[in-house]
Amino acid sequence: MHAQASLEYVKKILAIEAKHFKKYGKRTMAIKELDELCGA
Repeated sequence: MHAQASLEYVKKILAIEAKHFKKYGKRTMAIKELDELCGA
């Protein structure tokens, strides 16, 4: 995998995580919820 693509992917995940914390706070998240957030 190209290094730049990996960096972009990590930035995307961190942005999703920050958005989630802003909305829900630091509560635990089920795998299903994480999949829905990531579009899996």
